[in-house]
Amino acid sequence: MERKGRNRRRHERYRLDGTVFAAVRPDYVRVGPIVDAGPGGVALEYTADLEGLEGRGVTLDVFFEGRQGLVRAVPCRVVCDVGQTVPSGRAGGASTRRCGLQLLESDPVRSRSLEQIFLAHRVSTANGS
Repeated sequence: MERKGRNRRRHERYRLDGTVFAAVRPDYVRVGPIVDAGPGGVALEYTADLEGLEGRGVTLDVFFEGRQGLVRAVPCRVVCDVGQTVPSGRAGGASTRRCGLQLLESDPVRSRSLEQIFLAHRVSTANGS
């Protein structure tokens, strides 16, 4: 997927191991893995043939390994939500989207919990290093 425009991120992003997921409240139709994360935001990939959410405020539930690592009601702003080309065999040929979310100010306990989850599941920086 080619990104248009310049990178507006203030913080470095890093890839996650594919075991941390997010669900967009309240309908939970948009659920998928968080593919990269950082102090200022996350990127979520989900399978759905829906309109994008760009520019909207949403709330996420973030979880891994069942309900063992659940962080509820994380306020976010959708920065981008675009369709993407799916490699053959992935997602069963269904439409997928990549949703970039800015994490909004949250209470300190929730912010620390997210940071711990993301660091525990970190693979590399988003640019591969």
